Amino acid sequence: MVIVDEAHCMDQMGHEFRPTYLQLSKLAELQTQIVACTATATPTTKEFIITNLQMGECRTFYHSVDRRNIQYCVQLKGKTREVCHGQVCEVVLENKDQCGIVYCQTVSDVKDIHYHLQENGVRTVKYHGTGTGQNEREGRQSLLDWQRGLKDVLVATKAAGAGIDKPDVRFVVHLGCPSSVPDYLQESGRAGRDGRLAKAVLLYSPKDKSLHVKRIGEIQDEAYRAGAIRRLSDIINFCETELCRRKILLEAFAEDTTSFECNKTCDNCLNPTVAREIVLTTEAARMVRCVSAIRHTVTQPPSSLLARVFLGLGSGQEVKKQKLDQLPEFGLGKNSGFNLKMCERFIRKLTRIEILQEVLVPVSDTRKFASLYILPGRMAESTIQNDVNVTLFIR
Repeated sequence: MVIVDEAHCMDQMGHEFRPTYLQLSKLAELQTQIVACTATATPTTKEFIITNLQMGECRTFYHSVDRRNIQYCVQLKGKTREVCHGQVCEVVLENKDQCGIVYCQTVSDVKDIHYHLQENGVRTVKYHGTGTGQNEREGRQSLLDWQRGLKDVLVATKAAGAGIDKPDVRFVVHLGCPSSVPDYLQESGRAGRDGRLAKAVLLYSPKDKSLHVKRIGEIQDEAYRAGAIRRLSDIINFCETELCRRKILLEAFAEDTTSFECNKTCDNCLNPTVAREIVLTTEAARMVRCVSAIRHTVTQPPSSLLARVFLGLGSGQEVKKQKLDQLPEFGLGKNSGFNLKMCERFIRKLTRIEILQEVLVPVSDTRKFASLYILPGRMAESTIQNDVNVTLFIR
């Protein structure tokens, strides 16, 4: 028998930065029993694992991914690095002398926050892996000191991943959103493994997306690249939703949430202000008309440009340069009540329900950076004909 643990890595790491994981498919040549174990496989990843290990009509044993003792909270990040780092320190100091993890998206953030926490008297270590310049011995010692309880807080990149199984972690803080819901569930799920109450706090900004787009743009496999963009959209939806965050997590793993009760274990359900649903069917149709009109001049319009044209904001350099303020569709949404931030959120909603389509232009010999642009989506025509009802929850 062969057992593949953390089997979701075949899909994620195999396509992103460790292609040797894809070679695990050769295990099928042994013609023996194979068991694949993972705590965070979405239906798509599950199908990938079964197909690539040639497991055929295998038996599946499943348990809910719901961790009822973890409280989920998302906070907007500040506009400067200093403010963001202060927010992290504030959360950690609220849980002084308790065991926790701070996940950062960049090595520079790991180093800075580690320094700030030390300055505030927190017993902390940092870990970002040998691949990003950390001495192997130092990194190993950092993890060991934290595991043994000699240090309280581990500040790390996602390099501190598989193998961490400390039962008494009381909080996990994310500075910036991870690349997917499974990633977030894996990392936040390192809290409260002893069954006691724990917190998962995510500090989010819509600008977090650009860091992941850069990474995804370097992926060679086109199908996986498109899937990575969808997964990124799912985690951004988790960050921006006004509905139950726990329910969003469960639905990403195709769990039945018909009779689900959060019991006020996420910040949205704990919020005394009830989210109200507004109908935006007309605005959605106007947005489709707007993006179609822009594309006659700008073939690959980014969402920021679309939002400015939709709202009739002629202050942007690209708007004036391309004379987009002269389009008949310029300002179609100026009476929507949206500000620029809300309009970009609305565009992200329309891409999730396929009224608009988000396309990634990858890195190539002629292009140094990946970029995203917006096209009319599969449901665009139906939206213009008012056959699609579009709503958004706001507080």
